[in-house]
Order: sequence, then C-alpha cells, then structure tokens
Amino acid sequence: MKILLIQSFLGRKEKPIYPLGLAYLAAHLKHHTIKAIDPNVRGRPMEEIAETIKSFHPEVIGISLRNLDTTQIMDPFVYLQGFKQTLAVVEKEAAKAKVVVGGSGFSIYAKEIMQQFFRIDAGVFLEAEDSFVELIDHWEGRDKVKGLYLRREQEVIFTGPREFRSIENLPFPDWDTVPVEPYKHLLDAVGVQTKRGCGLKCAYCNYPFLNGACYRFRSPEAVGEEIEKLVKDYRVERFIFVDSIFNIPREHCEKVMREIIRRKLQVKWTGWYNERNLDKELSELAIEAGCEFFSFSPDGFSDASLKALGKNLRKKDILRVYGLMRNYPQALVGYNFFINPPGQTVIDLLKLIAFGLKVKWTFRGRCLGFLLGSIRIEPDTPIFELAVKEGFIRRETALAAQTREELLQLFYRPPHSFVLTVMLKVIGGLKKLKRMIRPVKE
Repeated sequence: MKILLIQSFLGRKEKPIYPLGLAYLAAHLKHHTIKAIDPNVRGRPMEEIAETIKSFHPEVIGISLRNLDTTQIMDPFVYLQGFKQTLAVVEKEAAKAKVVVGGSGFSIYAKEIMQQFFRIDAGVFLEAEDSFVELIDHWEGRDKVKGLYLRREQEVIFTGPREFRSIENLPFPDWDTVPVEPYKHLLDAVGVQTKRGCGLKCAYCNYPFLNGACYRFRSPEAVGEEIEKLVKDYRVERFIFVDSIFNIPREHCEKVMREIIRRKLQVKWTGWYNERNLDKELSELAIEAGCEFFSFSPDGFSDASLKALGKNLRKKDILRVYGLMRNYPQALVGYNFFINPPGQTVIDLLKLIAFGLKVKWTFRGRCLGFLLGSIRIEPDTPIFELAVKEGFIRRETALAAQTREELLQLFYRPPHSFVLTVMLKVIGGLKKLKRMIRPVKE
C-alpha cells in the first residue's frame, strides 16, 4: 500500500524540529511503499504537499499533529490553523485517500479533534507504532484494533486503550524516508530517545498520560549505536535527548553517556536535566560525553510553589546547580520558569526576576534563554482539576483552542493574582517594545 506521512504545517516559520515520530513509524512500515514530507522545512509548504500527493498518489495519508499551540503566553500562537491548511490540501488533492491523524497533540484532544474535522477517517491514540500498522493491515476490521478513534455513522467511538509496548528492541528511526539533512546542524532539532515514560508527578504535565508513568528503557548499547550511525552515516553534528528528563534515573543516564565516550563519538548534544539529580560528577561526565547545553525547567522559585507544582526538588537545588554551572565555561545553560504558579507570592516573583537577572549577568553569552511563561491548562493533569475547583474554568471547557483569544483564556492564573497578572502584561509589553526596536531576523 502507498502511504504518505505528513508532519502537520505549523502555520508560520519556526526553527524546525525533526519529525521523530514519523521516522519511527516509517521504520515499522517497511512492507509498504512509504513517502514522507515535512512542510515546515520546505520553501512552499502547501504547494509542495499538493505536488507530493499528485506525484505519489497515496492510498493512505498519515498526519502527525505534535502540538496544538505554543503553550507560551508570551507567544500565543495556535498551530491548529496550520493543521486545517494541511487537511484542506489533502481533501482537495486526495479525496479518495484514507486520512489518519496521530501525534501527541492529537492524543491530548483526540475526541474534540475527531468531532471537528470530519475528513479524518481514523485517529491513533498515543503511541502509533503498533496501532497504525495494524490499522493499515486490517482496515476492514479496524474496530477490533486497540488504540483508535473511529467514526460510526455520526458518532466518534474509541476502540479501547492499548498497553504501552516495550521499547527494548525498537528499530532505529528511518532517517532515509524522513530525511535528517535539514535539521542536523541545529542545536536541538534531531531527537534521540533513551527511554519513554516519566515517573515524576508535575501538576501541569501530561507526559505520564502520553508515555506512561513507568519508565521503559532502551539499552545504552542500542542508544550508542544509533548515535554512532547518525554521526558517521548521516553526518549529524548535534542532537537532543528527547526524554522528558534525561538524568532520571541516574544510572541509565550514566550508562548512555559512558557508551558515547566508549565509542569515541565526536558529537554535541543537549537534554533536560533535573537539578536534584545533578552534581559535579554527573555534570563533568556529561561534558566529557559531549553535552554542550544544560536545559533546566524547575518552573517554580519557592519551596511553596515547587510543592504546589508537584516538583521533586527545592529552591536550594536550583541555587546549588546555578553555582555548579558557573564552573564550566564551555557549557551553555537555559531556564524555564512559570511567572505565576500556584503557591507563589509577589515577593517570590521579585526574587525570581532578580535570579533571572543574575543568571543572565553571570553566564552572559552562555545563557541561551531564561523563559518566563505561564501554565497552559491541559486535560489529564492535576492543574486542570485545580483550575476547575477554583472556578477558573468549567469541566466542560473546550481545551483545544481555535484562536489566539481562546488560547489566552487557557493559561492558569491563581486566585487573587492581580499583581502577577499586571507584571505579566508589563513583561509582555517590554518584549513587544524590544521587537519594535530590534526586529527579529528570520
């Protein structure tokens, strides 16, 4: 069967991210004829999708919807509009093809999206490697395939959950069908996965929902072999470990880094680190293995807000790692914080801003970002339940934002957060002023 895999168009120009999910999917579809396209790295996105459809004549079109929006209150942009454009081209150029949609963005809002877009014949819920292959091979009996959203007359039905698979013998992504070339020079575009699942319980995060609350590991040897192939066969210069947190659990993380060192791979990489699990020994091992960028997302800057966010660390861990990173002039750093998490006071906010200024002054050119954001309320998270309890939203609120205005209503603000809201607007205004004075170069 001829299958076209499409990464959904974002709707604007951004730094591209390699479609790792499509590459894994392509690796499981070797018994079919496969073609893939990411319009986000093409000069004429919609036209090139149309041309690909016309020349390839696919029988099935699979579209990956990674995110519905930016989840950033300082940059509120809805990717769902780009998805609509993608579907419109598919509907026009491939009226008879079966359309299947998946990806993390789809899975979070699966029923809402199925009810809105009638051109979608089937939706793959959560991990697609098994469900999509079974769907293609057993289309007529698709209602017996687990992990799918389907249409039955005017009703959207769910065929039932599928157990998360072991990834111990996961094949390498298909970097030929989904070419890695446009992404390989970028800092954090090409992804490598060492495990799936997350054992942490952060109040705003849906990773445990998307990947499971228990870790599923790939062997360090397999990860090392994959990285070696990327470096030697595809000339990849840098990559990112796409694990939700790279250094938890510590033992597996260490084994992966020692495997990189053992293979003498000259490659740069980055990953997300948990401060509580980071010390001098692990930092130096990471640098020896090629880590050039340490990304941190503590999100809160007081013990009260960290506890309310369900984080497994304390403020002293954040400050300790800040001091630790000062010892490595070759390392880049980046921070993510919420400007108004539950449990935070105005004094805490002022201390956070002071810490941000100190970080930028201390690291100067080594600080690649100190992002102040707000919690995007998403389903299947404790923060959604808290927002309902506080009356911020109703349980039946549509969380798949269609417009910028709808999206702005889905960022959590604690009760009585007037001062925080004002400061959020001030920071947003300063950013707009900065862009007016010094436009961003594309």
